[in-house]
Amino acid sequence: MVTRKARSVIVGTLTAALVIGGLVALRVTWNNPDRSSQGNRAHGRIVFAANVADRWRLFTMNSDGTERREPIGGAGGYSSDWSPDGSHIVYETVGGELWTMNADGSNKHQIVRGNEPLWSPDGNRIVFERMCRPTRVVWFDKGVAGSASCVFIVNSDGKDSHELLLSKNLSDSPISWFPDGERILLSRASRLGTSLWEVNADGTQPRRLIPWKEPGEAGEFSLSPKGSLLAFSKGEDIWTMSLDGGNEVQLTSGPGYSSNPAWSPDGARIVFSRGGDIWVMDASGANERAVTSSGYRPEELAPVWGVAPT
Repeated sequence: MVTRKARSVIVGTLTAALVIGGLVALRVTWNNPDRSSQGNRAHGRIVFAANVADRWRLFTMNSDGTERREPIGGAGGYSSDWSPDGSHIVYETVGGELWTMNADGSNKHQIVRGNEPLWSPDGNRIVFERMCRPTRVVWFDKGVAGSASCVFIVNSDGKDSHELLLSKNLSDSPISWFPDGERILLSRASRLGTSLWEVNADGTQPRRLIPWKEPGEAGEFSLSPKGSLLAFSKGEDIWTMSLDGGNEVQLTSGPGYSSNPAWSPDGARIVFSRGGDIWVMDASGANERAVTSSGYRPEELAPVWGVAPT
């Protein structure tokens, strides 16, 4: 099974956001770190992707699985994110275009071509990734031709799109904004594996936080609302760790493959996918429960938790 909207990052094995022979591997789930101070802290809504009749489509629902809606109809959609106040959604179409819309699906606007959009805490900017240059990548321990991803940033109205961080022979993918809105967490992949970095929102002062990880060691990172912990997938389970890579804690232990973790706006819970459904648990790993019951019909992945619109 392919995770993260059928396009996951498996550290060091598939470099982030690379097109290889028609297969695409992309970055992790993200949840806006500033949402804990706005809207309904305890509940909110979840947006996720579902594979319906071999077509990825976006749905929203309450955090308990009720009031399920399809805001963009059958037009198709992949990765997505909430605006800080929960009033808008930015999403990626199947064709690789980024659009914004009201949470109810109205007032749609195309802003730029790209993948994996992440809305800034102040709501004014969106960071995303785009295939930018040919490179050599690792595919089952062999070097093959592929396309590297680069990090871009654009105003939320689609203006002033530009590359954030110039890097040669590396593939960069944004993971999250930090709560202050001044820094961005990203993954940087090469043939050595993947490391985590922070960089200022203007592209200056990149700094490595976690050294290169071995193939398959970790992936699908999600930054906690306070910016102090990372939820991530490892093996078939969800874990957390500190930003220096220490203090790893295993949260799930099956049954089934758990992936795509994302934090609730208040940091008290984590939403994730397992067995084709969307699940919720406490940040400690306790009180797991499924909030959908599709059982791969359709497969539901890549949940992102936002505040309830006011």
